[in-house]
Amino acid sequence: MAHFRAVIRGSRGEASRLGHKTTGMYARVQTWGWDVVVDARHSEQDGNDWAEVELVHHTTGQRVAVLDLNLTTGKAFARAACVPSGVAYQPKTGQPCGCRPGIERDNCPQCEATGQRIDFAAIRNARQGD
Repeated sequence: MAHFRAVIRGSRGEASRLGHKTTGMYARVQTWGWDVVVDARHSEQDGNDWAEVELVHHTTGQRVAVLDLNLTTGKAFARAACVPSGVAYQPKTGQPCGCRPGIERDNCPQCEATGQRIDFAAIRNARQGD
């Protein structure tokens, strides 16, 4: 029987996934800047369910531990007072893409479903500078 359940909703509707005590549950919500990562697990040591929340910079990979949540007791433990200023970076060019909304846009290699062309050369150059 599942111990964890995750539900997400996006442009294609809602979906859910199950996790067990042994596997836990991992979720990552990605943006062009910082990603939010939630890792839920069951601790055999104290018998509680825990979730760790962290931010991961999408371009640089910098990680910031934000919060530990005890999902059994409802207590939260802050790990970071603030997020450090990261790279102010936006790979969208501001130019509209020529694809049409729907499946064509979802699979578009030029805009990756954003509707705006993406500067992939700038992304490669930013990663080489790390």
